[in-house]
Amino acid sequence: DRAYHKLISRTASIILLIFMGSYVASQFHGAGKTFSETFGLSSTHSILLGSGVVVLYTLIGGFWAVSLTDTIQGLVMALASLILPLTVLYEVGGITEFFSGMAQVQQSGYWSLTRELPLVLALGVISGYLGIGLGYPGQPHVVNRFMALSQGAKVLRRSQIIAVAWALIVFPGMLVLGWCGRLLFVGLPDPEVVFVTATTQLFPPVVAAVLLAAVLSAIMSTADSQLLVAASSVTHDLKLGGRGSASLLARSRLVVLALSAGAIVLALYGNQEIFSAVLFAFTSLGAAFGPVLLITALSGPVAPGATLASMLIGCALSVLFYLIPATQGTGVERALPILVSFVIAIWGRRRMNRMGT
Repeated sequence: DRAYHKLISRTASIILLIFMGSYVASQFHGAGKTFSETFGLSSTHSILLGSGVVVLYTLIGGFWAVSLTDTIQGLVMALASLILPLTVLYEVGGITEFFSGMAQVQQSGYWSLTRELPLVLALGVISGYLGIGLGYPGQPHVVNRFMALSQGAKVLRRSQIIAVAWALIVFPGMLVLGWCGRLLFVGLPDPEVVFVTATTQLFPPVVAAVLLAAVLSAIMSTADSQLLVAASSVTHDLKLGGRGSASLLARSRLVVLALSAGAIVLALYGNQEIFSAVLFAFTSLGAAFGPVLLITALSGPVAPGATLASMLIGCALSVLFYLIPATQGTGVERALPILVSFVIAIWGRRRMNRMGT
């Protein structure tokens, strides 16, 4: 068991480093698009500038500083998610004009949850998007926020309410923005810059600057947390931190710099579609860690062999389906890896029950 636990720890750290690097790269690319659209900079200069800001304040701060800035950034994001959707809905002409316009520009099955597909394929699409939610417990940079809570069930309950309330503001708001953007900015070359386009065209420069800060807030609050988690994984789980607090801090900062450099290279030369890159990293991390974590938290420990198998198979399936064009957009590439990983984790838990643990 001791050998298994050591192997599990190192395997988890390697998985984390690989896919956190991909995840951070997508955040840097998002920062680059924001600077490029706002200031007219080249893509390369924009990515270097955006990533430089994130890396600098992550190195200067730390977990406590990142947590405090994330709180402020989250509030800015929520404010923008209230103001901008209401504004674009007004510009469209109200709810009636919105539905009328969408009826004219919609693609086949745009408003249908099943995309007018056969039943089996429709269930695959729906389960695939539900898989995004199932992958949340497997995100290390999210889980460590819960791990940092130290004041009991009352604070945990309050945190849950805040998190759900924030999501109910931000996610529907961004959906409305995207839908209205189809009507207001027809023929937009890159749909992923609709937020930047709306703020710069519909608001005075001062207000637009505040709203654009929400985009950078979303990027920074994600990337800085991921960089810190990756650094702690290397220095703690892989035992590369050395002895003494000064050595640990220095090596942690070196890891942040190294991971950031790799992420910048990926952002410059990798997948140029942010949403696709995020889903890939998100699903891989979710399939690797989420099922084992949930089963352990809700039922008890999972057998070490099953834990390792759940992580490796879930992660491998995510990569495999990402590389197969036929599975893209079907939902299979997100749902199936997580479901298979869950089955293995449940089997591992039942094995532990049979052993009396």
